[in-house]
Amino acid sequence: MAALKIGSKKAMGNTIIPKLVFSAFIFLILIYSSVMSVLDIKVLEYGFSRYGVYEIFSEEEAQERAQDILDFFDTGSGFQYFNEDEQSHLMDVKILLDRFSIAAFFSMLIILFWILLDKGALDYLMFSSIFSLIALVLVIAPFVVDFSFMFQKFHELFFAGNYSFDPKVSEMKALFPDAFFMYLAVMVLVKLALKSACILMVQKIFAGHKKIRS
Repeated sequence: MAALKIGSKKAMGNTIIPKLVFSAFIFLILIYSSVMSVLDIKVLEYGFSRYGVYEIFSEEEAQERAQDILDFFDTGSGFQYFNEDEQSHLMDVKILLDRFSIAAFFSMLIILFWILLDKGALDYLMFSSIFSLIALVLVIAPFVVDFSFMFQKFHELFFAGNYSFDPKVSEMKALFPDAFFMYLAVMVLVKLALKSACILMVQKIFAGHKKIRS
């Protein structure tokens, strides 16, 4: 009996570790795709109208400045707007996004090769979707409790002291107040939750076809 228990624990360990690694790669891909999907001029325009940005800038001014940032993130082209400190911060954001992009790209390659080499990896999709939803809750909880504190800590962790701006003198801060970032964060989390649910549906469909074939 003892040998059976030890054997079952080893089998469980051999299964859970690949599932966790597989799910971590999936979660990284989902987070990246969700973040990039909100870096869209239409999403930003809706936020501008909702959070009073058009009371400070005209629609054309706000949209031009937003597009200036998006073009910089996309191509690295120079700025038409924003001061030196703001540009320095946006450069740091671009570096973070570029590293995130590389990590997501290699995660996708690993997942594709994993599935090609081991068809059984598709069975991990249900676990991956549940893993992503749990990770999502763990990410949401601190921000729900105190968004300002967590937003500050996030910047302290990833940026080099060039992230504090006064909205009275900073066009960038006036364009993107804290409430606007909370809106973007919620959009990212909603999109991630929907994608996790889609993965769960795909796994259910795959499992159903597998049963029919067997």
